[in-house]
Amino acid sequence: MRFKAFSLWLALALVFCLVGVAFTPIPALAAENIDLNPTRGDVDDDIDVDGSDFDADDEIDIYFAEAYGENLADLDDDDENYEKVDSVTVRSTGRFDASFDVPSRLNDGDSPSHTVRSGRYYVLAVDTSDEILVHASFRVEDGDGEGEIELDPTRGYVGERVKVEADDFEEDETFYLYFTDSYLEEGDDWDIDDIAHCEYLGKENTDVDEDDFTSRFNVPDETTDGDDDPEDVTAGRYYVVVVDSKSTGDVLAVDMFDVILPDITLIPTHGEVGGEVRVSGIDFIPRTTVTIDYDGEFQGIETTDSNGGFTFNLTIPPSPAGPHVVEARDKSNEAKATFEVEAHLDVEPTQVNVGTKVKVTGSGFSHSQTLTIKYGETTVVSGVTTKSDGSFIQSFTAPARKHGGVTIAASDASGITAQTIITMESTPPSAPTPTLPLDGSRIGFVGKVSPTFEWETVTTDPSGISHYVLEVASNETFATDCILFPFPQNLTEDDLTIDPETNTVSYTLPEDNALPQGTYYWHVMAVDRADNESDPSLAFSFKSGLLPLWLFIVIVALIAVLIGFLVYFFAMRKKALYY
Repeated sequence: MRFKAFSLWLALALVFCLVGVAFTPIPALAAENIDLNPTRGDVDDDIDVDGSDFDADDEIDIYFAEAYGENLADLDDDDENYEKVDSVTVRSTGRFDASFDVPSRLNDGDSPSHTVRSGRYYVLAVDTSDEILVHASFRVEDGDGEGEIELDPTRGYVGERVKVEADDFEEDETFYLYFTDSYLEEGDDWDIDDIAHCEYLGKENTDVDEDDFTSRFNVPDETTDGDDDPEDVTAGRYYVVVVDSKSTGDVLAVDMFDVILPDITLIPTHGEVGGEVRVSGIDFIPRTTVTIDYDGEFQGIETTDSNGGFTFNLTIPPSPAGPHVVEARDKSNEAKATFEVEAHLDVEPTQVNVGTKVKVTGSGFSHSQTLTIKYGETTVVSGVTTKSDGSFIQSFTAPARKHGGVTIAASDASGITAQTIITMESTPPSAPTPTLPLDGSRIGFVGKVSPTFEWETVTTDPSGISHYVLEVASNETFATDCILFPFPQNLTEDDLTIDPETNTVSYTLPEDNALPQGTYYWHVMAVDRADNESDPSLAFSFKSGLLPLWLFIVIVALIAVLIGFLVYFFAMRKKALYY
């Protein structure tokens, strides 16, 4: 029994031991690693390499290369160059120390020797089977064979001649020059398909035992190479770059060039023919003559100051509506700006009477287009055509219209319009002078009366009299509720009798409007063709009829009765005497 218990405990202990072994962590194999100090520098700088986690006692070669891969054969296949710079043996701790000077050339590999230039390179740790175990990147800041370039001048105009002085380049080599707006640094990769806009300037060669060259180019007016469509060269910062290949390669040298483009501004940028425009120019050739043109026509000259600036006052010449080109040019450069001509009207006179002859002068309309002119809502000119320069001169007689502002609008068939406002006179006519019925007179004897009203003609109004307003009232205040209706309130020539010999106007009240017996008051106003109304004339009063009709009838009846009675009386008396 004890033996069985002991066996059981022994079996359990064995199981726990096996489980413990199974779950005991096993140290992971660390990947190889190299650290560089420093990680960037120049050719010939001393670089320390600290390796760790390598297999003890392994032989490791250190390479300085253009690229990295799984093994050196990969670099050979890609025509990448490399250079063996050190060999070390890994210590028992898995670490090693190496050092090397950044080489000026990479001579190993299947491709031709490579000059180390500015840019990114790689330090490789390679075993004896040429397997690349690990790599670290290194930035070369000042490589060999790159050289420097200096431009003279460093700023200028399109077309200007620029000199390129190049020095410290690789001997007996060919170099290519480009003009671009892309920012590049020495050592950057050059791939013309990655450059949006550039212009090929040409190639230069260094001679054997010579590391310098001189080149010249004219600042291009557009960049036609590169990945994007051609683009005009504008004012701003550009770069002249020297590369070792027209397609792909390295940027060996860069210098900046600022393109100066003359520019002009107009104040204002739109307006009417005959208006003044200030033309301001900058960045022209200093102290030289600048010619100003408008649509290619000479307008004047101006002299630039020491900074290449000028100011010129331009009077816009006759020209149709739309954009027009203002150009300023010196002996080498030109600049353009656009001025927008707008339609405009001049009207003479601006204060008019009805019947005044109005002259309308237009400019800035479309050329050779049918024209319409309106006076308010009334068309006064139609069927005429503008001139080739968009101008016209037309006249019309001002028609009758209410006093005050009147819009004169002109429009051509293309939709160009302009308008202005003139003023119709607002001076009221003189008040008429009443003549008949006389003040305080009596008209008629019995019943209703249709009087004739007469007054002197108003002849002095500049717009002419349109009509008269006659008011007859039962009260001298001429209150609205006292004015008698109905009869024409606006009496025109068709309603009136005009006597040119006596210079009077008369109006007879229609029978339907005859006035019953009573006292009445009347006055008259003159209204001219500009709708200006005079003050009322003097108010005259008159009496209509002596007796009302009913009283007259009663009186007649009484008289008839009286006569009848007298006849009867005398007849009876005579008869009595006879008998």
